[in-house]
This record gives sequence, C-alpha cells and structure tokens, in this order.
Amino acid sequence: MAEKSEEKTAGRTKTRRRRNQGGARPNRTVIRHTDEEWARVNAAASHLGLSVPGFYERAAFAGSAQAAVELSIIEDELFGVRRLLANAANNLNQVARSLNTDGSHEPAQLAGSLQLFEDTIARLNGLLDSLPGHGIQ
Repeated sequence: MAEKSEEKTAGRTKTRRRRNQGGARPNRTVIRHTDEEWARVNAAASHLGLSVPGFYERAAFAGSAQAAVELSIIEDELFGVRRLLANAANNLNQVARSLNTDGSHEPAQLAGSLQLFEDTIARLNGLLDSLPGHGIQ
C-alpha cells in the first residue's frame, strides 16, 4: 500500500503519494494486533496522515515510532517555513518592482519584508537545531 502524507497549505490539505517503485513489491510483513494495540497504531497513523503500513515503514526507517512522529512534525514545520519564505520573496519582489518602475518605495514595506526574512531564518535555525543528531561531528 502506498504511503500518503499530507501537506497543509492555505487551509486545505494536499495528499502526496509515494511514487510506484516499478511494480509490486515482492516482500511483505504481517503484524497481528490486539484490539487495543490496533486502536493505538491506527490512531498514530491517522494523526500523521499515513496508512498503517506507511506508519510502520516511516517508524522503521526513522528508528522508532517516536522518531517518526518527530520527523512528521519537522516536515510540517519545513512546509511552513517554505511558505513563509515564498511570501517574503513575493513582498521583496513587490518592493523591487516599485523601485524599478517609479523609483519610489514604502520604507515600512521594505522593513516588514526584511523582518519576515529574519524571523523565518530564525525559525529555520531553530528547526535545524531540533533535528536528531544535530551538532554531532
């Protein structure tokens, strides 16, 4: 079953599917659960926007279920940072357009654009500092 993850942008959810790997996969694993275990696994997978097999796969490659959750949170933050950088770039382009057309600009708009860049870079640095293994040489 293909893994699905969700990207939340502008109030809507976009679902991304993993690319087909060139036909059916020859290996599979069957895991049996009690009702309580199934409810917990299903809830965790749903919380991350993944199928149960996708959740297990992400947990296996991340090292643990907790690491899978942390990676999902980091992924969501990265999508947010990307959106903020796109907004800041758009604002700066508007200032440049104004300067190039009539030589005028709004100082408050330029200051706001630069502040948005600074805030976004600080958010990105904080996100990078939170990555597992950060600072290990």
